[in-house]
Amino acid sequence: MATNDPVPPAPADAHLLPGERALAEALKRERRRARRLRALWPLLVLALVGAGAMTLLWRGAVAEAERQRDLAQLAADRLADERGRVEAAQSGAERTRADAETARRLAEAIQYAQAVQRAQRAWSGQDTNSARELLEGARPERNNWEWRHLSRSPAPPHRMLAFTPSGSPITLGTKE
Repeated sequence: MATNDPVPPAPADAHLLPGERALAEALKRERRRARRLRALWPLLVLALVGAGAMTLLWRGAVAEAERQRDLAQLAADRLADERGRVEAAQSGAERTRADAETARRLAEAIQYAQAVQRAQRAWSGQDTNSARELLEGARPERNNWEWRHLSRSPAPPHRMLAFTPSGSPITLGTKE
């Protein structure tokens, strides 16, 4: 061997017995594992803090979702109430329109009856021209049997009445 050759260093555990060496190796492994575990503690703490924060955020989100659900239910209830009021108003308006239509038809029927009655009076009073005008002024869809009867009737005979000098009637007759 040359004198300049480096001598390999003796292992640090060269002075240990074989059983002690195995124990020393196990102790080294345990220390390395302990160092790794100590390095994991901050991660574990961070994970726990993160989990707590996530739990708080989750609870906040759940509370907000419940609040939004309650607001949506309130809005739906108000909408249903408003829809009910609108439907009631529409129903009232429809009843009012139906009542107005009934009143209009009744007024037309009354006007027709009054026109026929005036025509009858005019006919009875020898005013056949006015009677014809009144009958022609009636609405055609309203013309019933009384209209047809009056419109087809011949002119009434002229009635004559004589009076005494004291003013009392003495004869009643027709001129033909």
